[in-house]
Amino acid sequence: MIRERSDSVLDGVHLARGMLVGSYKKEAISSLERFHLDGTSFGALELPGIGAARIRTNRDRTEAYVGFTSYNEPRTIYRVDLVNGEKSMWARPQVPVDPATVSVEQVHCT
Repeated sequence: MIRERSDSVLDGVHLARGMLVGSYKKEAISSLERFHLDGTSFGALELPGIGAARIRTNRDRTEAYVGFTSYNEPRTIYRVDLVNGEKSMWARPQVPVDPATVSVEQVHCT
């Protein structure tokens, strides 16, 4: 069982071989965390930055595909090894802008 959090909303739970992946939203920013089947966490999956992410898993595999998009990054799909958290770019559209030249940050105003 994955417990509720006071700082973010659980947006979905995804089953992979021997584990669960929780998808969270906090102030429109996505995060992904891996859990054992008993609900104990064994680490977040690092995302490329501030943005929105969706994960697709398969219950008999420990690899997943994460779609990520941000203000400085077009919709990019990463192949992720859920055991060690390593990711590699799988698909990205060709755009005439270098995402590294644009920074994204979240600020709060009253």
